[in-house]
Amino acid sequence: MDFLFPLACGEGTERALVRGAIDLVFEHGGRIYWLDWKSDACGDYGAGALATHVAAHYALQAQIYSLALARMLGIADPADHEARFGGLIYMFLRGAAAHVERPGFAELAERAQALGDSLR
Repeated sequence: MDFLFPLACGEGTERALVRGAIDLVFEHGGRIYWLDWKSDACGDYGAGALATHVAAHYALQAQIYSLALARMLGIADPADHEARFGGLIYMFLRGAAAHVERPGFAELAERAQALGDSLR
């Protein structure tokens, strides 16, 4: 799923566009998730090792994709987030392993604010 949304650039009125493509968006149990396929060769595909790997290599991507999905869904408050936003999955093909996270509403709102935008 492709996405494109504007962000403020600093204190002025100049804007930038964030563009990306999410590999898969799906619904499970009434919540919407995004999934990204990864072909990284990791020495360890255990949960802790994958969490560390994702934090080191994909933190910004996870934040932007999660923000993009929240914006697409029109999530504007914690209750709506709780009801509709499922989270993110990084599926590592080589290890047949997954890393799953569910950023909270406050985290998404904070990221939006840091990028000069808001969820509302």
